[in-house]
Amino acid sequence: TVVGLDFASEMLELAKVRLGELPDLADRVSFVQGDARRLEDAVGTDLFDVVVTSRSLINLESGDEQYAALGSVSRILAPEGHYVGVENFMEGQAALNSARAQLDLPEIPVRWHNRFFEEEDFRARTSPFFEALSFDDFASTYYFATRVVYSAICRWEGVEPDYHHPIHQQGHKLPQMGVFSPVRLVSARRRGGQPGVGSLWQDPPLRTSRSRMSPRQPGSPGMTTPTCTRAGLRRPSPPTSVALTRSACPTAPRASTWRSPRLVWVRETR
Repeated sequence: TVVGLDFASEMLELAKVRLGELPDLADRVSFVQGDARRLEDAVGTDLFDVVVTSRSLINLESGDEQYAALGSVSRILAPEGHYVGVENFMEGQAALNSARAQLDLPEIPVRWHNRFFEEEDFRARTSPFFEALSFDDFASTYYFATRVVYSAICRWEGVEPDYHHPIHQQGHKLPQMGVFSPVRLVSARRRGGQPGVGSLWQDPPLRTSRSRMSPRQPGSPGMTTPTCTRAGLRRPSPPTSVALTRSACPTAPRASTWRSPRLVWVRETR
């Protein structure tokens, strides 16, 4: 079962329209309205195997709200549940702008409606409810190629960057290196879980695949969220998932002992 949750009713209506174009998913997908800061209000006592946020928490107005949302995420996770987030961090933003400065390129500012995380603060403030925290700079080379090298070439040639240029479709194929992207993949396990005993992720572990590039306006990140592929699910029943949009989470009653995995996906709508 996939349950999509968004803060805005208009986005949910759009999601329903798009779902109508995918009849094969109609019996497995539904949508609810809710708030990422108070996921329990949307799902009640239901627990989930995975919660995914996709450049959503960076739109909350303060650090207190962001970490309240992450605390809420932990409370709706099953004991062996995982959090997977694609969110923005200042470390990559600073490294990107430092590289741009060496080529006399202007700084890319953080947009007014975004509040990027900082890794040290993230680790400290999520440690009460997450463990096995890791970061993947999957978009670093893409950002370096498109926001530094390509931007410098455009400046030298006296032309505006073309966000339909092939570099945006090819840049993500380059080998991963450095920390030049504000966009990072975060993964963690709910603290107190029991890895290896009914765990959702078993060999092989979570894989990520780069999705196609999405043209954006100048100064915007310019890359769509990577798709997270579940691998090695060892459950006796068919896997199900719960996907979400902007602000929060899904529902589905929790079965006993063996459960089909359920995923909560929180997506950006701004």
